[in-house]
Amino acid sequence: APFRHAYPSRREVLIQISKIGGGKPSIQSLAQHITSQHGMPEIPVPRAARGDLLLIRRAQGRDFSLGILSLSGQAATIAFRIGIGNIDLKHACRAWRV
Repeated sequence: APFRHAYPSRREVLIQISKIGGGKPSIQSLAQHITSQHGMPEIPVPRAARGDLLLIRRAQGRDFSLGILSLSGQAATIAFRIGIGNIDLKHACRAWRV
């Protein structure tokens, strides 16, 4: 809710995220901020259950995405440019209990 209608452009989104992340816009700092604000404890990735939040390392480790542990518990469900899909859990580097 604090981000809703707070930015008119992609540039403004990055500015808002930078304020949270100490000057650098990153999905990792945004995830850490939101999970701590909502009492979602970080857990080891192997202990994640269906629906828990996952931080996914993509593109040779330079980019990150947020996803959720799929209903099967065997993959992470994430948004791709062409829609929603699953990615192997070996790419998950952090997890939070929802």
